[in-house]
Amino acid sequence: MQNHKPLKIVESPRDGWQGLNTFINTETKAEYINTLIQVGFDIIEVGSFVSPKLIPQLADTSQLISLLDTSNTSSRLMVLVANDKGVDNALAHDKISLLSYPFSFSPTFLRKNLNTEYKDGLKFIERTQKKCKDSGKELVVYITMAFGNPYGDRWSLQDLCSCVEDFFGIGIERISLTDITAEATTGTIEKVYGCLHNKY
Repeated sequence: MQNHKPLKIVESPRDGWQGLNTFINTETKAEYINTLIQVGFDIIEVGSFVSPKLIPQLADTSQLISLLDTSNTSSRLMVLVANDKGVDNALAHDKISLLSYPFSFSPTFLRKNLNTEYKDGLKFIERTQKKCKDSGKELVVYITMAFGNPYGDRWSLQDLCSCVEDFFGIGIERISLTDITAEATTGTIEKVYGCLHNKY
């Protein structure tokens, strides 16, 4: 009989809120997240430290964190970061346990969303990983568009595995495969997880 590890559930109001045009006041966000904390989700991604010009909905993340009650919970809070300034802001909050970073092996995604290239992105990840370890926090790296590419960039299982290998090479322990553009099919999911499970 195989030993099955318990599933951990990550809830991300950050992902749902960031695309809304109408601003949700900070107190309303805090009330909602405090409810999620009471439910006991393993990890809750509460906001992001990126330019407020890019994501005005989440410009209040620091204030929001100050309103969250983590006094009696096993839930851990996470925020998304995209640059060194965001990392430093996130690390300054004791209530934050994890930082997430949206990466990709798609050159178009990296250029459009992070204004970087693959090698420079890896250097940022390595730098951020060290900062997180020194601060007692964890870094989660998202492989964005892990199941396909709508931009016309090359996508292959080999490219994905190579990206994962690069992450392991710099000490990344938490990797999340995301499908923000809905490219995944049943067959692709089976191939991707089958390959990664067998290899890692």
